Amino acid sequence: MRAFLRFLLAAAAVTLALALQLSVLPQVRLPYAVPDLVLLVVVSLGVAWGQNLGAVAGFAAGLAVDLAPPSVTATGRHAIVLTLVGALAGRLAPDLKRSALRTSAIAGILAGLATLGNAVLGSLLGEGGTIGSAGLPACAAACALYTAIATPFILPGLAALARRAEGRRTLLLAPVGNAIGDPVAVRTAGQ
Repeated sequence: MRAFLRFLLAAAAVTLALALQLSVLPQVRLPYAVPDLVLLVVVSLGVAWGQNLGAVAGFAAGLAVDLAPPSVTATGRHAIVLTLVGALAGRLAPDLKRSALRTSAIAGILAGLATLGNAVLGSLLGEGGTIGSAGLPACAAACALYTAIATPFILPGLAALARRAEGRRTLLLAPVGNAIGDPVAVRTAGQ
């Protein structure tokens, strides 16, 4: 049952993030880039579920990004990058649970590195979006900044839902001063 809840949560979160990232955020017309919401979903799941399941969620989310209709790159580029991001987020989970500012900064850095990693893969495969593209540093920096700003709005709630899908009886909101740490447990009268 837990595996089914994990799958359902990951599929719903990735679908919603991908739809927002591809249809709504480009209409906002931010300069150079948009926040990487799919990356934030992968980071949230990696933090809540650990390194291995974070990598699996990253691979599935990356494959969804690769197969989404406006995609013009080779299938697997985003999957490789988001697999590494999910594994790294699971590994950095204790650091990400310390403060909201640190969490936002690390998520922004991961978004910038994912943009650069995707460009490196494009260079290795010899297709569009390569490391020699004009404006790549500005695009990576803008994506990092926008993702860091969007982090407090997405990461705490989604990480709490992911922990709840694990079967942990917790509140859905993180405690004050803690971005995604373990919330206060809900206790029933019989406990």
